[in-house]
Amino acid sequence: MRAFTIVNLIWFLVDATLTANQIRLYLDDQAVVMGVVKILIEAPAYLLSAVVLWRLYHRLTARPCRGPACPFHALSATLPARGAST
Repeated sequence: MRAFTIVNLIWFLVDATLTANQIRLYLDDQAVVMGVVKILIEAPAYLLSAVVLWRLYHRLTARPCRGPACPFHALSATLPARGAST
């Protein structure tokens, strides 16, 4: 849940920044510049942020959780130890 929250917060900040720029250009009646910015800046920015955030999400979720509330710890407590006879 923490990784999901971090990644979505960063995605929201990137999107808010790009939207604020588009609003500024719209209010200044810069339609051509808006199109150029959308193609040359926004598309690569979204692609780059998607790749970076995907890698960040996988890095944050690759480590198992710690503590007694962790589902991995609860599962390991119910399984028999390795090498133990049943």
